[in-house]
Amino acid sequence: MSLFAPAGGGEDFDGYDYMASGLRSNLPHIAKLGVATEADLAVDSFAERLRTEIVAMQGVFALPTFVGAWSCRQPG
Repeated sequence: MSLFAPAGGGEDFDGYDYMASGLRSNLPHIAKLGVATEADLAVDSFAERLRTEIVAMQGVFALPTFVGAWSCRQPG
């Protein structure tokens, strides 16, 4: 089993753009379910707003965790 949880911070962390991309691709579903509107989320500025907050706090931001598992069938 493996677990992969990328994390980072600072001005140059690519995770901010990654999260904005995920938010953008889920926007139709978010709006359809009535969770938020496109205007509420302001997706075009999301990555920069997230970056500004994390950098201001000297924080670390963790991306979604990916878990993988595999098995092998033994003969017999």
